[in-house]
Amino acid sequence: MKKLQKTKSSLVKIILASALALTMLAALCACGPAKTPDDTNTTPAPQESAKFTADDIYLQIGEIKLTAGGRASDFVDMLKAAGIEYTDKEEAESCLFDGQDITYVYDFGRVFTFPEEGSGGSENLVDEIYATGAEVTAKGGLKVGDTAEKVKETLGDGFFMDGESMMVYNASGDINLKNEQPMLYFYLENGTVTGIGVVANLYHIAA
Repeated sequence: MKKLQKTKSSLVKIILASALALTMLAALCACGPAKTPDDTNTTPAPQESAKFTADDIYLQIGEIKLTAGGRASDFVDMLKAAGIEYTDKEEAESCLFDGQDITYVYDFGRVFTFPEEGSGGSENLVDEIYATGAEVTAKGGLKVGDTAEKVKETLGDGFFMDGESMMVYNASGDINLKNEQPMLYFYLENGTVTGIGVVANLYHIAA
């Protein structure tokens, strides 16, 4: 009987010793060395896709920003000061206002203007700038020769197709407002940009 009690006592001691060892091991694991920044998960957060806004409706030649909507005389003078002059000037009687619709022909493309309402034909406004020269760029350096896919990667997918060849961006992304909001467009041939334009849509805003 004493031998049995002694065996039980030894068994209890072994169990207690094992439990103590397990407790100490758990404590050591919990108090291990702190993780360094290199040990942490440093996977970068996904970047937001490009989003087009009204501020992106412009073209650029070098440092000169070209926007539609302002007075034609100021536009022409700005380019002239930079050594860029038009090579031809086409005029036709305006269908909307008193005066002449004037198209300025430049080496880089064309600038379409119409008489400012109420000016009596003495001043014109720039309604559209259409560029075919590779020296003219849009946001992100987009230019003639780029692909439609590159345009989408740079400006986002908030565009609409006007027909099969015009990739159009306006502030709303709504094709129903294509004649009412300023817009930036890319003329495409076989998926490649062959012309870039900005339109103020002043005809419709003024109406």
